[in-house]
Amino acid sequence: MLMLKKYLFFLTLLLGLAPSVLRAFSFGVDPSHLDFKTRPGETGAANLSVVNDGDTPLQLILTAEDWTLNAQGAKVFGAPGSSPFGCASWLSISPQTLTLAAHERKSVTVSLRTPEKSEGGHQAVVFAQNLPSAARGQGKLQFQGKVGAIVYHETGGISSPWLREKI
Repeated sequence: MLMLKKYLFFLTLLLGLAPSVLRAFSFGVDPSHLDFKTRPGETGAANLSVVNDGDTPLQLILTAEDWTLNAQGAKVFGAPGSSPFGCASWLSISPQTLTLAAHERKSVTVSLRTPEKSEGGHQAVVFAQNLPSAARGQGKLQFQGKVGAIVYHETGGISSPWLREKI
């Protein structure tokens, strides 16, 4: 019975703190996907907004990864170059790191350089991930999050429509 009381106490404490913790830590990207249509050798660019909806400043790093769909239709993310239909290695992100004050929004530029021998459709994702604060190891609870904007690319108007149907 004593163990149950302790469990209920900690559960109540955790649930009571959850809303304030979630308000303090919240960030996102907009839009949720970027569409590029280029010809071989061309470069396209798009803006991606990164917003800190939380009550505390955040440091973020932006990276690109390839992705594919597994047999169940779920996205599987991988390093640039890990997918034959990936285009993460064609992307450049500027700036790659951001510091956002509470409730601040900043824009980053995502550029895509299409290789000369490219054809068909390709995909990637641009992730924004928070960096741990300097308080790490000082007995403070650390949260780490990662959100992404899906990138679709069509070379010369040729795409992979089956991807859009599955997503």
